[in-house]
Amino acid sequence: GRPDGADFGEQAKAQVEAAMRGGMSASDCEHALKNKTGNTHERLGVPANPTSSPSSSSSSSSSSQQKQSNNNNNNQQAAQQINFQVEHKDYNMDSLISSQGGISGGEGGIAEWMLNKIVDAEPGCTRSFMHRYYAVADLLEEGLGAQDDEAAFAGIFIWLRFCALRQLVWNKNYNIKPREISQAQERLTNLFQDTFRSKPHRRELARLC
Repeated sequence: GRPDGADFGEQAKAQVEAAMRGGMSASDCEHALKNKTGNTHERLGVPANPTSSPSSSSSSSSSSQQKQSNNNNNNQQAAQQINFQVEHKDYNMDSLISSQGGISGGEGGIAEWMLNKIVDAEPGCTRSFMHRYYAVADLLEEGLGAQDDEAAFAGIFIWLRFCALRQLVWNKNYNIKPREISQAQERLTNLFQDTFRSKPHRRELARLC
C-alpha cells in the first residue's frame, strides 16, 4: 500500500466490490475511503483477500433461487388451504336476473299525459336541482297511482336520463342552499326506495332511475 494507506490495483477493486456486496453503497465506500485511515480493507471493513470466485457467486445464486422456490411453494400451499375454506357456488344468468319487476317491453304503450306534464314542468326545473327533484317526485307519485303506471314511470326514467346526460339545463341564474337541494333529493330517493319495496312489479324501473 501507499504511505497514506490507500491501496490500488485488483486487490483494492475486489475489496470495494466485497463492501458493496455487503450492503455499502458507492457513496458510503467513497466516504469511508476519504475520511478513514488505514488500508482499503480496513477502511471498508472487509477481509484483506475477499473471495469473489465464480463458484461462490454461482452458489449464492443457486441458494437464492432455492429460497425463491421455497417461498413459491409456501404461497401455493397457503392458497390451496384458503381455497378449501371458501365455499364456492355456481351461478348462472337465470339466478342473477330478478324474478320480479321486469319491464314488459312496451306493451303498455306511451303515457302521453305524463309526457305533456313533463314538458310543462321542464321550464321550472331549469332553475335548480331542488326544483327538478321536487317536480320529479310530484309526477312520480301521480304516475304510480295511474292505470298505465309502467308507461308513466318509463317516461320519468327517460326524463331523468336526459338530465344525467346534461341534455337539460341544470341551473339557470338561481341561487339555492345546499341543504334545500339535499332535502329535495332525499324526498325523491325515499320515494324510489318505497316504490322498490311496495311495488315489486316496478322494481326494474325504480332501479334504473
